[in-house]
Formats: sequence, C-alpha cells, structure tokens
Amino acid sequence: MATTIEDQSIGIRQEEEINSLRDHFKDNIRILSSIGQFAYILKIRTDQYDVSLTLQLDSKLKQKRKNDLFIYLFIIESYPAKIPEIIITAPRLTPDQILLVQQLLQKYSETQLNQAMVLPIYSRLLKWFDENNIQTLTINNNNNNNNSSTPSIPRSPTNGKLALSFVSVNNHPHEYDQTKKCSMKTIEDVIARIEWDTRLDKRYFRIGYIDHFLGLQEKPYNDFDFKIDLSTINDRQTNISALSKYHIQYFKYINEIIWDKESRTDLIFGSTGSQQTIDDVIKRHENLPETK
Repeated sequence: MATTIEDQSIGIRQEEEINSLRDHFKDNIRILSSIGQFAYILKIRTDQYDVSLTLQLDSKLKQKRKNDLFIYLFIIESYPAKIPEIIITAPRLTPDQILLVQQLLQKYSETQLNQAMVLPIYSRLLKWFDENNIQTLTINNNNNNNNSSTPSIPRSPTNGKLALSFVSVNNHPHEYDQTKKCSMKTIEDVIARIEWDTRLDKRYFRIGYIDHFLGLQEKPYNDFDFKIDLSTINDRQTNISALSKYHIQYFKYINEIIWDKESRTDLIFGSTGSQQTIDDVIKRHENLPETK
C-alpha cells in the first residue's frame, strides 16, 4: 500500500510540473508521455539562442519475478529521484561545446534531486550561454528601423558566408531568413551516405523514429533494411524490417545526434551551416571505448 501511495505521489508531482511547464513555455515546448521507460519526453525550444533542450524523465518501473516460493519485486528509481537524460541540439554550437554543456547540466541536475528541476535546468542552460558571451538572435518585425544605418555583417573567414553564430540580426531579418533556411540534406541523402560510404561503420549509428503505436523510439541502424521498397511496409512492420522514412526524426553516431529533422541539425554533410561533417564526428569519437 505504501508503494502505491508513493507511486501516486510521484505521478501527481510529475503531472503538476508538466502542467506548469506548459503554461510557462506555451508553444515552445513539445511533450510526449508514456514513451517506453520514460514517463515524459520534453523538447523545449529556445529561439533566442537557436537551441533545443530535450529532457527524458524516467517513470517508476516495476518488474515482478515469481517462482513457486517467492515473488521478487524490482523498483527502478524515477524522476525526480533520478536525474533526466539530457540532449542538446544547437546548430550554432560546436559538437565539443554541446558535449560540454550537456555534462554541465547533468552535474547541475544532481544538485536538484527530489524536486522539480526542468525549469532550473533550462535556466542554467541560458546562464551558460550568457557566461560564454554567445549573442542572442532576435528578429525585429518592426519596420521603423528602415532609415537606420546598416552595420557591416561579419563573414566566415573560410567561405565568405554569413557568420550567424555571433551576429545580431535585428536589422537584417531578410539575410537571416535566407541563411537559416538553407537547403538541408534529406533523410534519403543520409541513408545513402551510410549505405555506400565504406568508411562508415553502421554498428555505431542509431535511428530515432515515431512509431504510431509506441511513440518516439530509437534503434540501431542495422535493425532496418533500407534496400527494400519502403512503400510496401506498414507501421506494424517497423520493428521487424524497415520503417517509413517519413517517420525518422534523427540519426545518432554513438550517443551524439548528427542529423535532426526538427532542429535542422546536420553534422553529416554540414548542409545547414555547422561547418561540421561526419568526418569531424568520427574523429571526436575515435578514441572512445565504444569505437575500439
């Protein structure tokens, strides 16, 4: 009975926090519930820094094992007794910066155990941007600045393109829009690269996709066969052989998101201006135990 009451209390606390987050972030938060082991998956968008913060909150799982004499009950700690899994996607940051800030937020989360911590984690992320003097991106829709002088726009020393990472675009919404919406390599491009580039080891790639019955899922790339005609595969077969490319949300290499549909992250070809490619990603991970 005590365990049931405790479970109900945790569920109520989680629900209260989720409702307050909905009110706080409004259209800038996406919430998925009851996804596998996670009670909630939260994706918070921060437009002023062009960053997406994903938090995966564990639910309290119970596993019963019974034989003729005994019943064994295993209880896995859940949020907020356990810190959330944190994923940062930020095209303006280098992969090393992303890894650094993820580690920082994980350590910070440990100081917030057993209390609502999503908003404090988000606030700590914004503080990190401020501490590192990363300029905000805000688009001013007011046309009263038409007569103001036009400041020079810094350009990348390597390719002459707009260096938007540290550029305020208040007076240049048109230039920002053109660069921000540059053509992104498609899912088909990513799959073709992984399939035919012999330097890429498929064992290290993972795919995040939406299953109509289970919600957001993630599986190894080798679990799917992209050489068959995907138009003949229905949703119930995604766990067996292949999945519709339209359901794919992201690709990972080891534990790093390298292509993400929603945040327009592309660290495979560098098509969205990150100036990072899969070669850079592999080089960063080549000395990790997982790749040896």
